[in-house]
Amino acid sequence: MANNFIKVNRRDNDDCIINENFIRYILKNEHSQCFYICTKFDGCTKENMFQVCRNESYETWQKLHKIFE
Repeated sequence: MANNFIKVNRRDNDDCIINENFIRYILKNEHSQCFYICTKFDGCTKENMFQVCRNESYETWQKLHKIFE
């Protein structure tokens, strides 16, 4: 698989990956150790954003965490 895809938490009981090139913005939540990723042009809410949590998608979480260091 190409390197420009990242795994995010499951949605509707299906595995999910997204293309890094379509990420519009990322929110970091320190308390839950999660990132929320928006891929829409017209904005997102937490309910329709992709979630990457440390305890569920550690490899992706670590990659995103390095961006914020």
